[in-house]
Amino acid sequence: KVELVPHPPAIPTAHPLRAAMAAAAATQHATGPDVVKRCFKACMPQPGSVAVSQVSLSKLIRHLAPALNEAEAQQLAKVSGFSGGDAVNIEKWLDWVYAEVTIIQDLETKLAQDCKRAISGAPACLKADRAFMLKAVQAWGRSLEHASEPLRCDKEVVLAAVNQDPGALKYAGENLKSCKDLILAAVQNDGMELFDASKDLKADKEVVLAAVRENGLALARADESLKGDKEVVLAAVQQDGSALGQATPGMQNDREVVLAAV
Repeated sequence: KVELVPHPPAIPTAHPLRAAMAAAAATQHATGPDVVKRCFKACMPQPGSVAVSQVSLSKLIRHLAPALNEAEAQQLAKVSGFSGGDAVNIEKWLDWVYAEVTIIQDLETKLAQDCKRAISGAPACLKADRAFMLKAVQAWGRSLEHASEPLRCDKEVVLAAVNQDPGALKYAGENLKSCKDLILAAVQNDGMELFDASKDLKADKEVVLAAVRENGLALARADESLKGDKEVVLAAVQQDGSALGQATPGMQNDREVVLAAV
């Protein structure tokens, strides 16, 4: 009886088993998943077999990748592909080992064509893959919305997203909304992103100045204490005279400020 065993997430490219298989193939001057898979099958106890026992497969995995312990090797031998009793269909198992290569290559092609659709349809394992998501946010900053929670709290990933589209800031982890250099990067490209900054940074004069110089109306999103700061208000009205309506009454009655707004 052949039983379908649910597939776990694809093995990451840097996994010790993948690295070991590639290294073994390299000794035969072979590269690429298909060639590596052929080399792997050639190393099996019975080359050419369709199925192999979990025990034999586990031993072969440990032979190729000594960095894996016995329990890890046994788990890799058990959890994937089609199995019947103790047997593992080696073709299906190898397809699983290399599944991520095909998925990533396909999605990276789609990123260039229709990033939004490619990311929304990507499997969870890739939305948690740092290298893949970095490429995604560099192509379309708002891909950050689909990233795993840890990646939305990763400063490098979020900064790459914000540099591509300041609007991606809204999807950043709360811990990063207090990161001054990240918020500066966002408001320098879109002052209205001050809205997503932490309360403390909305009261930070350097941050608010950067925001209002890009968009005077960002003054509305600043802390009340800075709406009465003459340097900040002047910068805002010089960029957009209508920002005067967001200043304190004292600033609205200041002759220099009013003249700058006209």
